[in-house]
Parts: sequence; C-alpha cells; structure tokens
Amino acid sequence: SWIWAVKSSPCQNEIAVASHDGHISLHSVNFLEVHTVYKDRYARREVMTDVVIQNMMTDQKTRLKCHNYVKNIALYNNRLAVQLSDRINIFELSHPHDPYSVRYRIKDSVKIGLDYNLLAVASRHVILCAGKKMALHNFKGKRVREWILDDTICCANINSGPNECESIHLGLANGSIQNIFIDNMFPVDLGVYHSSAIQRLEMNPNKSKIAVIDDEDRFFLYDISTKEPVFRTDRVTHLSFNSEVNGMFCYSGNNTLTVETSQGSTHVEHLYGNVIGFRGSNVYYVK
Repeated sequence: SWIWAVKSSPCQNEIAVASHDGHISLHSVNFLEVHTVYKDRYARREVMTDVVIQNMMTDQKTRLKCHNYVKNIALYNNRLAVQLSDRINIFELSHPHDPYSVRYRIKDSVKIGLDYNLLAVASRHVILCAGKKMALHNFKGKRVREWILDDTICCANINSGPNECESIHLGLANGSIQNIFIDNMFPVDLGVYHSSAIQRLEMNPNKSKIAVIDDEDRFFLYDISTKEPVFRTDRVTHLSFNSEVNGMFCYSGNNTLTVETSQGSTHVEHLYGNVIGFRGSNVYYVK
C-alpha cells in the first residue's frame, strides 16, 4: 500500500500511518539507549541528534548539538567520541585539570569508511570493532593497526594505561576474554573461558577479579589468578565495581539492585533501571 500520511504522537513513541486503501495503523517505536560512562561523567543521546554530558557528583550538565544522527558515544579521560551517520567527532575537555568540568570543545572530525558496531576512544586514537576485527585509527582517520580475533567481538572495555599504550579488554562470542595493548600486535588471552558469549565485562580496580555478563543474563565473577568463578547469579543485565572500595560491587536486573562485598554481606533494593557506576557510597542508576 502507498503511505499517504504519517503523524507522530506528542506524548508517546508512537506513529500513525494512513495508506491509500483506507487503512490506518498505529506503530510503537522503541529507541535503543545510547549512553556511556567514565568515572563520574555520564554521556547520553537525547532527541537523536544531541549529546548530554553530566557530572554525576555535582549534577552539572552540558549539551552538544551535533545536527546529525548520533549512533554511538564513547568516553575516556578527557576525550569524548561521538559517532554520527557519516563521521566520528572527537571532543576534548575545555578544562582538563578540573575534575568536575563537563564542558567539551571539538578537537577533530574523522571520516572512516568502516561498518562497525562497537566504538571506544583512547587518548590519541579511536577503536572500532566489527565482527572478528578490531581497528585502531588516529584522530586524522589513518588506520594505525588492526587485529583479527578468533570469534566475533561482543563487547569492548578500555582500561587505563600510558598515552598511546592503553589496553582494552574484549569479550568474544566463544566465551574467551582477550587483552590488547594498542601498541602491540599480539592479543593476550586472559585464560578465562566462559561457556557462552560475553555481552559485558569489567575488571575491578586492583585487577584481581573480572566480572562478565553473558547472553543468558548470567553474572560470573572470575579470579584472575585461578581463572575460576568465585561468584555467580542469574538475571543480571548491568554491573559495576566500586572505584574507591576494593572488593565491593553491585549489579542490576529483574528490577533489583544488589550490592555485594568481599565479606559476603548483601544489600538488595527493588528499583527499576540499570546501574552505570559505583563510587564510595554512591550508586549511579539510570531509569
């Protein structure tokens, strides 16, 4: 049928469609949440073309108007990468020595002809993942290095490191975890082998434990030295380690927020949403 008229709902994510044969249909539209977090800074997409950056400690906010469809966002240190429909814009903090600053200015704009689904940013590079391939580009768009892994890359989590030598953890569809230093051609297998595809992963501050969530929403906490799980639970979608208190972590799923400590104590709250950060006594939660 030919579509003759389309009207969006002012209150809900719905559109009404009228066709030439007299049919009227109502469609519900679901938008994926595009957001990222680094320490106390949280960035999210708004109205499809803007990026809002918020300091979660002070609640300061700033808005970047991109005038283009925002597909993905990445944060690291004083860098912000925004993937648009035809390019990647790289921003830097206007006041990098101010720990509470959320004001960014444009640094570079990169045009890369690569179909990818994962984006990360480092001090002087952008990292792109598609299928089994991970590519490293500088801020001028030049490809510096490329890695081909054993299976599809499902998640990527950049870690700290010296400029141009940062490391990144990759969770693969075969359940393995790879650590790659961006100045080295050879991935390092962490020796942790999970039974299904890894959708999320995070390492604790002292790098002794790594937490993974698989495609069945199962949460496993692995000891890096023994490669064995020391904790597991089901129906988990998001997790975060406490950045100030070692041995404490939290996770969310099934409308529940749970905080665990290394001493075995547990605190449970019934909340709708997802945890995105954990610092001291503060849990950052997105509804």
